[in-house]
Amino acid sequence: MPKKWNTYHTRGIKKKYLYRFMDKEKLIDLLSSKSLYLTRMDRFKDNLEGIKTYDITELINHYQDYFHFPISDKHPDLADSDFNYLKENARESLVQQREILKKVQNAHFVSCWFNSEKESHAMWSYYAGKGGFAIRFERKEFQENIKQSLLLNATDDEQSVIVGRIKYQDFKSLIFNEEQSQVKYLAFRKDNSFEHEKEYRVVMLDTSSSGQEDHKKYQITSFNELDITIIVDPEIDDDSFVQFKTELEGFGENISVVRSELEPFYQFKKRTERLLKNNLK
Repeated sequence: MPKKWNTYHTRGIKKKYLYRFMDKEKLIDLLSSKSLYLTRMDRFKDNLEGIKTYDITELINHYQDYFHFPISDKHPDLADSDFNYLKENARESLVQQREILKKVQNAHFVSCWFNSEKESHAMWSYYAGKGGFAIRFERKEFQENIKQSLLLNATDDEQSVIVGRIKYQDFKSLIFNEEQSQVKYLAFRKDNSFEHEKEYRVVMLDTSSSGQEDHKKYQITSFNELDITIIVDPEIDDDSFVQFKTELEGFGENISVVRSELEPFYQFKKRTERLLKNNLK
């Protein structure tokens, strides 16, 4: 039976907070259910989530060979039969890798968080959108509450939970350092093109998963004791802020709704324009 609780790549974490940027519907679901939404890993945009170290270079090379190496580009000394063999070998490898990744991804359910001391314009734009929100926890307190909630959520022998920071690696250069580039848990590696996400994850590994469920809910037993900060869209107007503050703080005394620290970057011109108009009256 696997160990139920593990942390990974957490020892060197210096950033205090975890943020998750989302729309109002997802925020209300989190607050009302007091649960994290863990998405099955194959539903992420990164198709190579969970890839094994020694498969990365092979997949990248075979991908190029099959999809971007037309016969018109082959060397004149390469016989057509050899070219066709290369294409077929690449095709078989890609199909095999697809099945391996599908099995790995179907067994992992993930909640993704932004680990930083401050908000991010990119995270607001990409994940929250106009009228969205960010929820913020202190990382150490959040992690301890995930651990305390373990037995309520990982009820089967085949289930375990891992929390920690992503390791970002340059996939194209891994061939030169494969042995030193291995990760203990496959859900904690991404190409360094995703490094701006500064990602911390809560991962449930369920080796018994059939792939039928596309998510899991992870209930936090001490949710009402967590220090929860909800940050509103930096473009929000004053009346809407007051409305959201009243509504969302109604979910618990441990919840504080605050303005975004990025608000001046979005509203300086608009607010000072009104200021000038009022002075002219």
